[in-house]
Amino acid sequence: MGFRILLASQSQVKREAVQEALRALGLIATISTVQVDSGVNAQPYGRKEIFRGAVTRAKEALILNEEPDLILGIETGIERVDPVADLDDCFYQDVSAIYALYGPENPIPIFSQTVPMPYEAVEATMKKTGGFKHHTVGQTMVELGMATQHDDPYEQHFRLSRVTVIAYALESIFHNIDFGNNRIHV
Repeated sequence: MGFRILLASQSQVKREAVQEALRALGLIATISTVQVDSGVNAQPYGRKEIFRGAVTRAKEALILNEEPDLILGIETGIERVDPVADLDDCFYQDVSAIYALYGPENPIPIFSQTVPMPYEAVEATMKKTGGFKHHTVGQTMVELGMATQHDDPYEQHFRLSRVTVIAYALESIFHNIDFGNNRIHV
């Protein structure tokens, strides 16, 4: 049997990112998905919450014990950046955390590159009833006519899709993995 990847999400964007990264490196693997709870808000905010969501996804998938060779927990969120603390000139960016389990003693954590997000869309999302707990910036961008796809909202602004951003980060992980017959041992 070939190399098996378990993606701890049923998101089409995340699945396409895994497929794109595998294609880019000429690797072959079977990808299965499982729906797990990330334990974080609908819109994770800050790197700690984003990373916690990725780790929780991977560990929840591990509990299911489907014995894949690699488990991937991916969580995307928003972080605020304050370039100069004394000035009120903050901006927001989108970033994905990936937590790969390649054996229980060998986790591989990584963050993707960041993509700037429209300040007004982030602020509008925070002001909605329930804020980030129930709403995402991507949903708000669609409502404001800034995007057409809530789960890949910046493609039309930056000619760069979330799929590609996540795929680039996954390539870094895949470079560190032997796609031979290694299995996760729990």
